[in-house]
This record gives sequence, structure tokens and C-alpha cells, in this order.
Amino acid sequence: MNVGDLVTIRPAVAPPHLYGVGIVMKVTGEELRGQRCFVRWPTMPDREPKSCAKWALQLESRALPRGEGT
Repeated sequence: MNVGDLVTIRPAVAPPHLYGVGIVMKVTGEELRGQRCFVRWPTMPDREPKSCAKWALQLESRALPRGEGT
């Protein structure tokens, strides 16, 4: 997962309709263990991005690499 990707929460973790589609703002940790994504959820627009384990998120759409799509 990368900054700018659109994600939803996995149904096994929480009902996705409660969160909507979020955008990944920051990724921390190692790829193989403990990677965490900070996600801004539309249901909480004024709050700081929330930290989620990568396994708890489902990728909906990848962000375009810089310089593409312009």
C-alpha cells in the first residue's frame, strides 16, 4: 500500500459502510511485519488520520505515480 491509495476497512474488522472509502496519508513500518497505514476516513474529516494495520485494509484503487495523469 502507498500514500494516495484508496482503501476500505475489511468486513472482518468492522462494517465498511461505517467508514466509507479512505485515503492513505502515510505508511510506516517494514513491508513484511507490522506495516501500518494512516488513513483519513470521510466519516471523520476533521480528525487526524487513524492508524490501521495493513491487513485490516482492502485496496480499492491505487494512486497514480507522481507525474502521471497530468
